[in-house]
Amino acid sequence: MGDRTLVFHTTKLPRLEEPEEPFRDLDLLAMQAVRAAETGADVIDLSAMSLNPTRWPVSAEVELRSVLPMVKRLRKENVPWICVTTCHAAVAAAVLQAGATFINDPSGLKVDPELAPAVSQHDGALIIAHMRETPAAWSQLSPLHDPVNEALVVLSANVNRALRAGVPRTRILVDPGLGLGKRKEENSQILGHYDRLREIDYPVVMTVAGKLFAGEALPEGGHAVELAAATFAIQAGVHGIRGPHSVEYRSIANLIDPLLLARGEDAAPKSRRPFAPARPRGVFVRPQPGGAGGMGRKGEQAPLRPPLRGES
Repeated sequence: MGDRTLVFHTTKLPRLEEPEEPFRDLDLLAMQAVRAAETGADVIDLSAMSLNPTRWPVSAEVELRSVLPMVKRLRKENVPWICVTTCHAAVAAAVLQAGATFINDPSGLKVDPELAPAVSQHDGALIIAHMRETPAAWSQLSPLHDPVNEALVVLSANVNRALRAGVPRTRILVDPGLGLGKRKEENSQILGHYDRLREIDYPVVMTVAGKLFAGEALPEGGHAVELAAATFAIQAGVHGIRGPHSVEYRSIANLIDPLLLARGEDAAPKSRRPFAPARPRGVFVRPQPGGAGGMGRKGEQAPLRPPLRGES
């Protein structure tokens, strides 16, 4: 991931409940995703799942009816890095075979124990989130005394499960799961104490949305709340930022990332564990001695990063 914050552009896909139901918005959604990749998004993040308690979890068959055609379409358009948000091993295997790079499991490997092995077998990268219980139980959950510690403990256990399943440590990222069974006050505590998340020593991807910090009834200026949260997260050292406003996130990161580098290694807050997803398809990444594109120490695959501005 290098010295550049990864920007994940989230794209919601329709849930096609019937086997022969047409994917009418494929062209439009693909065009929007390609545009996002052209204007700042490093990763296009696709999801047909729902966190609605009455719909969770969406079946693998329903997800695949829209996710798989979209992955194939984006690969034809040479979108280099594609992430699919799913809890199902069958979905993960199919989309990785079709050209996706990342699998984001918001359940933290709860729903399908075969998801991590599927990611390992198909050479993918895995984002593991911290989710409290399941969406059906969220309204009944008691407040967390220390949400950061709770996230650290559960994420550490889930990372170990992924490692045992064969996912290389250089292909694991974590997400503290803002909003996944957490109140707005708990979301704010996790973001505000981001420095403690570095204890887990894996790259952190964070989802931002105004309602996570201001509540469901967003006041006027809710978009500004989201961008303020993204700015805080990037400045604090988050490795990846997820959300629908990738142009703004990229602009923020393009300012803050060089400022963090200018502080020097001792002061810069980004602690970079080596990270090596499969090489993005269709994108040349300049080989770096002992870094991107080569082999690291002890034969480990070295980390990759998107090309920086000015590189060819």
